Amino acid sequence: MGKDFHKRVSDLESRLTSIREDSDTCSSSTQNDQVACQRSLARATGDAMSTLKVLIQHLGNSQPSSSTDSALQEMKSAWSDVNFCVETCCRYARDHRDSLLSHGDDLRKWSKEAKIVEAELHLSLRAAQNDVASETASLQRHHEDMEVAKSAADETNRDHMEVQRKYYEVREWASSFPTTWDFQQKLQIALEARGRSLKQAEANLEKNRIRVMKAETKLDEHKSHLETLSTLAQKVSGIQAKGHALSRRYKAIAEDAATTSDAMKSLKASYREAFDLSNKMRIEMYKVDSAKYLLGIIDAALEDNTLVNELAELIHYMEYRFDNTGRIHGIVTPEHPYGLLHGVQRKLRSQQLRMEPHRAFDTYPIRDMKSLAALSFDMMRYIMVEIDRSDRRPVRVSPCRVGRNELTDMLRHNIRMNWGDTFEGDY
Repeated sequence: MGKDFHKRVSDLESRLTSIREDSDTCSSSTQNDQVACQRSLARATGDAMSTLKVLIQHLGNSQPSSSTDSALQEMKSAWSDVNFCVETCCRYARDHRDSLLSHGDDLRKWSKEAKIVEAELHLSLRAAQNDVASETASLQRHHEDMEVAKSAADETNRDHMEVQRKYYEVREWASSFPTTWDFQQKLQIALEARGRSLKQAEANLEKNRIRVMKAETKLDEHKSHLETLSTLAQKVSGIQAKGHALSRRYKAIAEDAATTSDAMKSLKASYREAFDLSNKMRIEMYKVDSAKYLLGIIDAALEDNTLVNELAELIHYMEYRFDNTGRIHGIVTPEHPYGLLHGVQRKLRSQQLRMEPHRAFDTYPIRDMKSLAALSFDMMRYIMVEIDRSDRRPVRVSPCRVGRNELTDMLRHNIRMNWGDTFEGDY
């Protein structure tokens, strides 16, 4: 049984080492692939942002350049590259997650078997402890029996020596006193009987000595077996601890991999939408129609929080410089009934707030007042209220019917009350 446990514990240790090494190798390989793929994705999205910016500037000019069509084709090609890279990243992330799940299954099977070995080992350990206790009690009894046999043998030996002494004395007298011959014969018979009793007592004592020796040998074997099992139990406990640590590590890595995979899936869907929208654009489209697709591309790209700053510049350009007529504010979709531009701006602000730590209002420095003014500008556009300066009567108006100058004029009064002239020159 000890040899069997030795083999099983050794197998557990080697399998755990193999699982860890295989998973580390696989994880390292897939992570390297992911890093390389995400580098490619970063380059592709950077190119896509550049081409998108160039196209927006071309379309925003009062007189579009002859190279606008080339800029459009470059943007389509760039978003095609982004779509390919994000699909590759998504596949690598999925493969990494599946690989971790596979190794996690192997680890769970190993852990289940380790628990079985540990439970059986503890049962054997308790049995060995009982054997040691039982053999210790038996040895104690054998020692007691040997002491009794030794006392009996000593008593028999003393009796034998006393009879032998009397026999030799009587034998010396027999030569001088023939009448003592009968007494000598009786002593000889008694001496022979005492001799037989002594041999029997000595044999009994030897038998008890042998029993004690066997019991001691057996007890030593049980103690050795118990020590072996205790050592194996400690080893299994240590291996189990390593397995639990590895399991916790895998759980954390698997959760990260699942999060990365979900993020890649989300980016894949967003970039696929941006890619599809870019393919729908045509050079002969009206500016408002082009703006609808461009804002849709920006809206989809906002899912990538690494592009927020670049997209913020594009959104600012789209709002104030792309179309001087203000028609861009009137673009609505089923998903954005209050205006596509407004929806994109809200999404941008949400991403910016997610990236920035929360601060109380009174902790904003002076340099942030312009962004607060811009935020008020956006909120006021959501619920447009025109202040009638004659009777201070609030009138609700539609944002698509109000241009930038009118909005600025409406808001300047309220913003000055809070932030002075910080709004001047903000846009």
